[in-house]
Amino acid sequence: MITGLALILSTCNALAVEIIDTQGNVIYFTHDISLFEESWYVYKIDGKTGSILWKTSMPTPTSPAIFLDKKNNIILAGKYEFPYLRKYSGATGQMIWEIDLQDVYMLDTQLDKNGNPIISAYLEGARQVIKFDGVTGKKIWSQEIEY
Repeated sequence: MITGLALILSTCNALAVEIIDTQGNVIYFTHDISLFEESWYVYKIDGKTGSILWKTSMPTPTSPAIFLDKKNNIILAGKYEFPYLRKYSGATGQMIWEIDLQDVYMLDTQLDKNGNPIISAYLEGARQVIKFDGVTGKKIWSQEIEY
């Protein structure tokens, strides 16, 4: 049972990852590659009845990191055309916020104990650690790391 983080690293035709939220519901990530396009979907499935509570689609990410915060909202770090962070409502599947990180090469993403995303990245030729507010998506701070 995965309850916090799952990494999608493959490009096979029917990849799926499931995460169990704190209420026992299944958050199910899957993609399908057809002859003409690749589509990604997220389903929330009732853990008691198996009923689909919601379904949403999203742009095709590259090797995303997927997290659940304490309120079972989904935070997704990945790359489509540019690196991004996105937060989706665990209750509805609707996107809450999105951060495009056009000039950033993300190395790692984690959530702190309060659900705030922290990324390690290269930005403007320097290694940086950047913390974002998990509620609003706004940058809280950034720190350049010298090496």
